[in-house]
Amino acid sequence: MSNYDVVKKYFAQWLQMGKRVFISNQNRLVAIDRVIKGEGYSDEFERLWAEMSDPGSGDVYLEGTNENVQDLLRPEWETIVCARCDMLVPCLSAGPRDIPVCPCHDLGCFPNLDSIPARAPVVTNKYLSSIITRLEEAAQRNN
Repeated sequence: MSNYDVVKKYFAQWLQMGKRVFISNQNRLVAIDRVIKGEGYSDEFERLWAEMSDPGSGDVYLEGTNENVQDLLRPEWETIVCARCDMLVPCLSAGPRDIPVCPCHDLGCFPNLDSIPARAPVVTNKYLSSIITRLEEAAQRNN
């Protein structure tokens, strides 16, 4: 998965959790209601992502974080999984690392294991095909 796709997934996950995006050149916070639609991202999210990933939008940050989209799209950034919430969090991929501050740090009662977790879009046919392949491989090993 390209860095572009990973950063898009990172923002999609956190928008699903109620985080907002700050777009500096418009001095506005943006939240969206629907991130996932069917087997892809919603039109609302795709429009916001196109605006966010456009260098002309200025600095665009996820609420409660310090890294902007353009920084995260550079190759020296990667995403790791937060030990607390199991969601994506960005960090520098080389050199001394500071412990990244996860966007979950300012969400009360998070993670909430009783709620539906954020997710990426799922292409049903591809997902079901992977299950069939795993079942066939398991059956072959057992024969």
